[in-house]
Formats: sequence, structure tokens, C-alpha cells
Amino acid sequence: MEDPPETIQCTACKKRFFEDGFKVNRFGRRQKTCLECNARSKADRETLRCPHGKAVRTCRGCRPDLFCPHGRRKSICKECNPRLFCPHGRQQSRCRECGTYCPHDRLPDKCRECNGAGVCPCGRQRRQCFTCNPVSALWSRVSHNVWKTLREDRAGRSTVDILGCTKEEFYHHIEGQFTEGMSWDRITEIDIDHRVPIEYRGAGGPPTLDEKTARLDYRNCQPLWASDNRSKCNKFIGRPGEEDYGPAPVAEPQPNGLTDDELTEVLAQFGL
Repeated sequence: MEDPPETIQCTACKKRFFEDGFKVNRFGRRQKTCLECNARSKADRETLRCPHGKAVRTCRGCRPDLFCPHGRRKSICKECNPRLFCPHGRQQSRCRECGTYCPHDRLPDKCRECNGAGVCPCGRQRRQCFTCNPVSALWSRVSHNVWKTLREDRAGRSTVDILGCTKEEFYHHIEGQFTEGMSWDRITEIDIDHRVPIEYRGAGGPPTLDEKTARLDYRNCQPLWASDNRSKCNKFIGRPGEEDYGPAPVAEPQPNGLTDDELTEVLAQFGL
């Protein structure tokens, strides 16, 4: 008797399919998401395209302020910003021939052998070391998340404006929500989670830019073990009183550091 065919779990919907339920790329590798999730993701991307059929942040018609008269991005145009480029046509800070690199072929401030100013005693980048500078390291992590989410759509706003707090306030906000076993020494095992996921699909479909920006607010952030964050994925499980989450308990401090009433007030600002 032949063994039943093996099933494979989709990393997005967590359902199991036979091997023909997954697409194989041109290199012969099977994708990790099923055909249904791929089709849904493609449809979502189409809704984010501009009337010209391009991503909004790369469209000259929708965002002419990002492009110079030469048809290039302002930040990488040699004619508009000649002072940023060396005689070899490269950015000055990235040209080896102009001598901006150390003998070890690295940027001087990032070279451990040269004791670069950007390297801490632990041998890590100073602004990303949770041992020497946890405040800046945490802010660097969350700033990267803000950039990855909004990119050119930040419209000149700083991370402070988007999160609604300073880096010291954000540090104490996260530290105040540490649960048993959490500490800055174990930060590699901890993720900065959003109670309402940034890409959470509500009843109205994919989130708009305004909804994504609102969900970046510091009050929507909490520390979560990386393993728990992976299992949470893109689900919203933080609002009590709804049918999928059981009856609303008596107002008391929750694991996220807020009472039910405070959590409801915060979520109301996100339109949930």
C-alpha cells in the first residue's frame, strides 16, 4: 500500500496543501506561500498602485517632488547635487580611490581594527549596541521599522513626529512593559510588536497610508518574545470583548501595561 502524499504548510495562512498547491520559481525552488495567498497578495499590491500602474513612491506623475528636472531621484542626481560626488562619479563617502576607506577596506568610523568612532568597546556599531547605548539602539531599530513602512511617504516627518515621543520616552515605555524574564541583556530574543499589526486587514480591506501611520504610534508598541510574535503573525488579538476573544473581563492591568478602558481608548484612535 502506497503512503499518502505529503502535505506542506503555507507560512501565511498556515493551511496544509499538497505539493501542487505551491508555485515553483524558475530556479526550481518551491515558494513558501500557497497559490491562494500569492493571488491575494498580488491583488493587494494592485490596490496600492497609482492610476499610472506604478507604486506611488516610484511614480513621477504622482510624486514629482521626489524627482529632479533630469528625471532622476533628487538624492542620486549628479547634476543637482554635484558636491555629494567625487571626481570618479561616486558618492564621496563611498569612493575607495579618494582615500575615504581605511587600510582594511572599510569606512574608518566602522572599522574595529582602526578603533573607529562608530565602534563601541563591545565590538559592535555604537548606535546599535544594547549594552553600551540601549536607548539609541532601540531607537535605531524602531526608526528602521518606520522607514521600511513609509519610505518616501514620510512627507518630511521625523520618527519623533510619527511615533509621538522622544527616544528616551520610547525606551522607558518599552522597558515598563517588560514581562517576567525580559531584560535588555536578552533583547535579541525580544521583538517590538504592534498590538494592531501595521498590515492588519480590517473590514475595509488593506490598510491605507493614514492607518499605517497611526499604527506606528508608540502607544501601539509592546515588547513581545520573538517566538510569540512569530505565532501572532499578522493577527490582531489584543482587543477584549469581541466574539473571537471571549467576554470582556473586569477592567484590570493587562499584560501590555494598559487597562481595558485605556486599551479601548487607544484602539479607537486607530479606527478599531
